[in-house]
Amino acid sequence: MSVTGSTATLTISEGPNPADTAVGSFTVALATNANGIRDAAGNQSSFAATAPADKAAPARITLEMFDANANGKVDQVKGNLLGALAAYTAATAPWTLANVPSGGTLSSVSVTGSTATLTISEGPNPADTAVGSFTVALATNANGIRDAAGNQSSFAATAPADKAAPARITLEMFDANANGKVDQVKGTFSEPLAAYTAAAAPWTLANVPSGGTLSSVSVTGSTATLTISEGAAAANTAVGSFTVAMTSNAAGIRDGASNLAPTVGVTAPTDKAAPILSTVTRTGGNHNDTLSGTTTENNGTMTINVYGGANASGPILFTYTVVSFGPSSPFTWSMTSKNNELTGNAQYTAQVIHVDTAGNQSNGPTVTFNATP
Repeated sequence: MSVTGSTATLTISEGPNPADTAVGSFTVALATNANGIRDAAGNQSSFAATAPADKAAPARITLEMFDANANGKVDQVKGNLLGALAAYTAATAPWTLANVPSGGTLSSVSVTGSTATLTISEGPNPADTAVGSFTVALATNANGIRDAAGNQSSFAATAPADKAAPARITLEMFDANANGKVDQVKGTFSEPLAAYTAAAAPWTLANVPSGGTLSSVSVTGSTATLTISEGAAAANTAVGSFTVAMTSNAAGIRDGASNLAPTVGVTAPTDKAAPILSTVTRTGGNHNDTLSGTTTENNGTMTINVYGGANASGPILFTYTVVSFGPSSPFTWSMTSKNNELTGNAQYTAQVIHVDTAGNQSNGPTVTFNATP
């Protein structure tokens, strides 16, 4: 204890129990003492156990960032302070948020008990659940964060703790070696991921095209790559009924703050595998010509462009559209020219182009032929 002028200052060694700035049942008593609190004439002061007036502002204990709707964009910050807070009517005025992930902005603030909840309007930028350079600051405000005694809280720009789990943003299927069999799935998440050690355990793949099976999983940056052992069935690059599911796993998809990516139910991946076309065969008929071949998908649009001469260049003389495909992979197709549409014995070159319903395009092989007379 020290005394300066008319003020006695009692310095308290902080206790081991949880932080608490409420007066509660705290009291202070003073006994008379010849060397204690007294005036110059030696008159000694004393008083009975008395509750001190509360001059301790609510201290911030935690400040945490959330993606409450799990869509990969930060939409909430919660600050937990000491003790119950007084009614809050300051709107967003006392708060300053900088560098909110995805470009979000503060839309409202509410207080319940000792918790202030900041609701963030999600920004237009790409999904991002990493704290990065995001900070939150609080200024004193008579209608803001304060206790029942009117003690106002404030704190300088502070990075919140990361409580936003990585959200899966895309799930895509590939034929990486372009042989007509799906061999890879990539899942992109909303932030860089921690080291992955769960092997294939969290993942369930069903109805993989061509009968493939999951062989390994690796993580680089924010992307998880599932490598698929190609199946023995026929080549097929259509999604069909292929689905991927992932369960939350402590050694699986998670961020550097150990937030586990949530379980995601069966989901069809986006098709990023282009159709693979076989060699085109031409057969002649009675005053017409038939082109035929196979493809690894039975959807989308297949066109055949016919050029004059030995190359697929120059003006397109005819364009044909294939309207149907065979019932099973490899999916057969054929197109027959109209009678006498092509000049007999003239040289033509045909090129097949197949664009599937996902927009993946294959410019197939060409075939050069002399038309049937």
